[in-house]
Amino acid sequence: MAEDEHASHQLQPLQPQQQRQQQQLQTQPFLFPAELSSSRHAGSSGQNGRCGSLRRLAVGLCVVPVFITLAVAAGVERRHFFAHFAASPSHTVQMVTAPTVPLVAALNQSVVWTLAPEYMSCDHGCRAMAALRQNGNMGCCREDSWPENETSFRTRVMGHSRFKCSDVVPGGFASDPSMTRRGLCGWQSRESQTSRCAQNPLDLTRRFCPCSLPSGPENEFGELTFVSLADFDPMAVCNDGSPAGYYWRPAAEGAGQEHIWFVLLQGGGQCYDIESCKKRAKHASSSENYKKTRRMGGVFAKASPVYNANQIFVPYCSSDGYAGNVGAEDNPTGLHFRGARIIEAIFKHLVAARGLHPPHLVVFGGYSSGARGAMIHLDRLVWPHGPLPEGTRVLGYLDSPLWIDQATLPMPVVTGRGDPMTNLTNETVQLMNLANTYDAVTTPECIERYGDAWKCWFGMYRIPILKTPFLIVASQYDGYQMSVNLQYGRVRNHSWPSPQEAYSSWANLFAAATREQLKQIVNKTVPAPPPKQTDSGQDSIPWIWRFLGLSSWLSSGPKQVPQKRPQFHPPPLRAVLSWSCYSHAQSTFENFFKLQVDGVSMAEALRVAIANVTADEAGKHPMPVLMDTCGALDCGRGCSRIATC
Repeated sequence: MAEDEHASHQLQPLQPQQQRQQQQLQTQPFLFPAELSSSRHAGSSGQNGRCGSLRRLAVGLCVVPVFITLAVAAGVERRHFFAHFAASPSHTVQMVTAPTVPLVAALNQSVVWTLAPEYMSCDHGCRAMAALRQNGNMGCCREDSWPENETSFRTRVMGHSRFKCSDVVPGGFASDPSMTRRGLCGWQSRESQTSRCAQNPLDLTRRFCPCSLPSGPENEFGELTFVSLADFDPMAVCNDGSPAGYYWRPAAEGAGQEHIWFVLLQGGGQCYDIESCKKRAKHASSSENYKKTRRMGGVFAKASPVYNANQIFVPYCSSDGYAGNVGAEDNPTGLHFRGARIIEAIFKHLVAARGLHPPHLVVFGGYSSGARGAMIHLDRLVWPHGPLPEGTRVLGYLDSPLWIDQATLPMPVVTGRGDPMTNLTNETVQLMNLANTYDAVTTPECIERYGDAWKCWFGMYRIPILKTPFLIVASQYDGYQMSVNLQYGRVRNHSWPSPQEAYSSWANLFAAATREQLKQIVNKTVPAPPPKQTDSGQDSIPWIWRFLGLSSWLSSGPKQVPQKRPQFHPPPLRAVLSWSCYSHAQSTFENFFKLQVDGVSMAEALRVAIANVTADEAGKHPMPVLMDTCGALDCGRGCSRIATC
């Protein structure tokens, strides 16, 4: 699963049945198949009648009486709209086949129209638009752009698009303009409804939505140019052997940030065995289709605290969390895993060809898998351990790396997937063996402290022992970790499947474990490693089970008093930003400015952290340490600012 896709976390809740219908719709025409058209007038009475089957109702065979019933209750104008469904058998509805991807029609430079998926309001449909998300942002529904009348609808929405309606009628619903599965389109005048963006569509219909990007410096993207490493290091390659590289934008002259280098590693999950590696998308394993330039939002936008710095964005194509160093011939997948080599080559190239030198400041980080990659390299960037010259200063920027070692919920898969998704602990162990990541991941101190090598790649274990100053951003309800560990793939909502209480309880325990780990980071103390000899008492039980209150399940016999352990004191320069919002990896999106804890966003926290490690400002500003403690999903005030339009 690609973590990068988790940037659309704030979508409308979809129940399992609705998810299955939407999946069917993505592989079928918007309208009913022609062979089913004769069933559109089927009766609705009787459990064993043609409408007695829930499955038939789900695919739309019984839609006629439902729509007619609604029409009667809705008044004359609504009856007019749905009268088309009650036409005589001789009435033929034009069958329109739609492509499997959303259609986007450009109205002008600022507004585009999309046909949102079923069950989705225009607020959420615009946020989900690929055309408005690909440059690192989310779209907004425009209340001022609804068509004034039928002529306006036909001209502005239909006239310059590939949308096809079998007929256009006045609908009179708050969700209009919309299209049914049969291709019938309804509209209403702008004056009849002042607020339509938040309205959900009727069953089996889809909404036409006017969308645009928000305005302002937070949404003015930076443009970076691709630099290939083909001639600099032939072994710095993607999974398929194509040359890796980075996108680059030099610092603005005279803006005062020429000495700052912001390097961000892209996220995107990982593969860990032959099967998962076969499923990796082409863009996640090759540079063949990389564009010459890339426009980036969020931390690369004009309002960012590093907009005038040297900007480097590293596209992810090694599928190994930037830790591998093995060729295709030396592993069973036939793929190259050279993530660690790519990182080394990029920094060497910045020194040799771009002018990076002491005492410049390197802000090195990433989001999701990129943050975990930055985490393991952070303490080994500067000579004699890494490629940067002695005297170079480093600040870590880690967005969503705090993986929690929490047992998966033992629930059946409810999303229709063939096999349950493995948990993150198992993925990590398998990938370390597959991609030869031990040299990049482990350190003597980490092995001495924890024993198990895989823990050196898990945020809850590795981050507390980092020596380099850093800013960590961690959602207490991290969307990616919950979707994997709950075996409920792509949860884009706050509604769990039945039994909801079990899922909700697991999520709250996960949030509590996240806060506990962050408190240890904030308090600058980390428990020393446990004794190597174990016994049947409480002291032999992993802390996470004790924290979750499950120790009684794992122990028996007399309980022993835990041994007093010495404390480890890491460096003081640590910044923490943790909210209760359901989110993951928001660095390149508008939420970089919007999500907040006590009024502080990721942008402001990064600005203060940079100021605290620069020569002229060092020590003058306290590192931001902000964490929601309200203890419930989306309970923080800053969560309401998600995707504000």
